[in-house]
Amino acid sequence: MPPKLDSDSDTVRLQLVAPASWAARVDDWRRQQVAIPSRSEAIRALVEKALDDAQSQDESS
Repeated sequence: MPPKLDSDSDTVRLQLVAPASWAARVDDWRRQQVAIPSRSEAIRALVEKALDDAQSQDESS
């Protein structure tokens, strides 16, 4: 399940403008999850995964 924000976390609101095709890809990914996350949860999960993957690549270089 994608990460939800815990009540103890400091938060920052980010506004994002993206092409409709990009939003459709996020929505397609959401529908493939066992428990369908909100669009916000899906974006948080995808960004977190990308950042973790990038960090792993940096560490292995």
